[in-house]
Amino acid sequence: MTTLGGVNATGGELSDLIGGFYEAGLGDADWPDVLARLAARIGGEGVTLNHSSRAGQRDALIFADLDPAFLAPYNAYYRHINPFLAGVRRLPADDAVSIDQMLMPRSELERTEYYNDFLAPHGLHNLLSLATVDDAGQSVYIGIWRSRRQPPWGEEEMRLLHHLGPHVGRALRTDRRLAGEARRRAAQAAVSPPLSRRERDCLGCIARGATSRIAASELGLSVLTVDDYIASAMAKLGAVTRAEAVALALAQGPLDR
Repeated sequence: MTTLGGVNATGGELSDLIGGFYEAGLGDADWPDVLARLAARIGGEGVTLNHSSRAGQRDALIFADLDPAFLAPYNAYYRHINPFLAGVRRLPADDAVSIDQMLMPRSELERTEYYNDFLAPHGLHNLLSLATVDDAGQSVYIGIWRSRRQPPWGEEEMRLLHHLGPHVGRALRTDRRLAGEARRRAAQAAVSPPLSRRERDCLGCIARGATSRIAASELGLSVLTVDDYIASAMAKLGAVTRAEAVALALAQGPLDR
């Protein structure tokens, strides 16, 4: 049994949490919900996840268990003056776990605009962070926060975040790959030749679970003709399977007859 932020957790519980990361990467779970589970396990009150798809691109920010008012001012201004991000970039190794005092002395931090105008009003006081690069060379930064009323972060929480953090990076790569594929397919659908009425009718039957034989009976066509219409629609859409053709056709409009 392992201790997470003062909470005992079995190997199975850790596996469930890691599995949640990959479920989020596949689109089967919501990132904020999974991040909230991470914060709760480690003993934080809120968590942020910054990640970028390429050098120089604006980071995406996902947050959990934090006031929604956190997001807009951070993206608009405070992310540009965040001294922790600058400190993380100076760390010598990937998968570098740190606490705020390792990145900046507390006395220095409390004199900054970032702390006084942003962190303190949101009740954010102690930071535990991990900076890593996934296997595609893309940056990932996790920040878990505690309020002033909680104890400072310790070695055990740092070790656990070091263990869990790289799984987040791998799951994010899957997320980005699938999102890129979805954008490619949507773009393909947008420029594909328009489907004929009969092609859409046939795909509409397939979408409702009909076989070619059932679709032929419903539409008053032969089975071969239905198959020809579906094959033609797949070619126009650049689809490999009938299911993919249905999904791409739906992006062009309803299939209901």
